[in-house]
Amino acid sequence: MFGPLDNPGLIRTASFIAPLLAIAGGAMAKVRALWGGVLLILSGVLIYYAFGFGVFTMFPIGFTLVGGVLALAAGKPDEPKAHF
Repeated sequence: MFGPLDNPGLIRTASFIAPLLAIAGGAMAKVRALWGGVLLILSGVLIYYAFGFGVFTMFPIGFTLVGGVLALAAGKPDEPKAHF
């Protein structure tokens, strides 16, 4: 559990990139729902790939994936035309 990491580069990269993708995706979700949703889903997948599913990762993975799916499903809520 607290021993040496198998791939420290992946952990470092994912620790920096995944939260940035989640914040950017959440910020973009209202204006650019497709891009925001994709970034949120990518963030959740990256967290799962790097850290696995556990006590400390279940909520970030769940919230980013649900947020991404909702952003994709909403399209552009303020406009009559969706992004698809």
